[in-house]
Amino acid sequence: KKEGKYDLIQKDHFERNAEASLNAVKNVLPHNITPLFAESNQEVQKYVGDRIKKLFGETYYEGIVASYDSELEEYLITYDDGDTEHMVLDNVERIVDAYKDNTSYRSHFDVGMVVKRAAGNTVYLGYVKSVCIRTKTYEIAYPGYKSEFLYEEEVKPFILKESAAEDFAFRFASEVSKVQGAKLNWIQDMLLQTLRKIRKKGDKNEWFRHPVDPVKDECENYFDIVPQVEVMDLETVENRIQTGTLKRVSDFKKLVRQIVVNAKKYNTQSNHEVHIAAVTLWTIAAPLIEEMQKRVEKRLIGKIHRSSLGKGVYFYSASVDNI
Repeated sequence: KKEGKYDLIQKDHFERNAEASLNAVKNVLPHNITPLFAESNQEVQKYVGDRIKKLFGETYYEGIVASYDSELEEYLITYDDGDTEHMVLDNVERIVDAYKDNTSYRSHFDVGMVVKRAAGNTVYLGYVKSVCIRTKTYEIAYPGYKSEFLYEEEVKPFILKESAAEDFAFRFASEVSKVQGAKLNWIQDMLLQTLRKIRKKGDKNEWFRHPVDPVKDECENYFDIVPQVEVMDLETVENRIQTGTLKRVSDFKKLVRQIVVNAKKYNTQSNHEVHIAAVTLWTIAAPLIEEMQKRVEKRLIGKIHRSSLGKGVYFYSASVDNI
């Protein structure tokens, strides 16, 4: 209160009066009646044992409602990583309900997926930054602009998925490499780096290094068993990367897999040295390819953030289909 208009209320005076008022209410109310604003024990206990998921920063952490303290009127939340937290009823109720909604709701678009939206001759790039499991909405972040929140059906037309996403990523990488004056784009560099690791660790005896020569390799009937259209080797894969005819990580994976299939198809006995070498090749290659895929996706988002092809606008083109 402003001085001069109202007397200041002393803290001890207020506390004495508040305590007296509460005692008066207790004396008036019959002992067998529960005030309307008090939660029943059954109501507050029903959440104990439920699973929860809560966002801290950019990471969701799961845990369990461990117990309820009736004196403090708080729940003890124990997270799977060992951390604990106290929550009041309203917060627990909201988070538990959101978790239950999430168990029956499957997001169709993952965090990190690229969003491509066009306005005239300008293409705006963004990505799925987060998914709200309670409202079933997606936060789309556009570097240099404000984020927007869209429902699944609204996001769907702008999401780049599978081969479309890979083709876009390669074109985007090529545009960046032109600006930088690089001969190969960063996706080609990653493909070559991964291929060299596969060759070094998975093909030490060089069984799959070069194209099969039926005469030189003493397998005259090779093309009778493996059709020529399916023949593949690591040298051919490298040439396709260098020339830009191999653009997708998924196609890279198919070609390496084809080498393995061909070797096992011609050398059917599982104890044959080439058959064993083929199994080893794929054991080495599969996780390397998966790791590369994740790196491409992560770096694509980073490139969108740092793109210098425009101030806040990331492409200019006469036709947005060229990008």
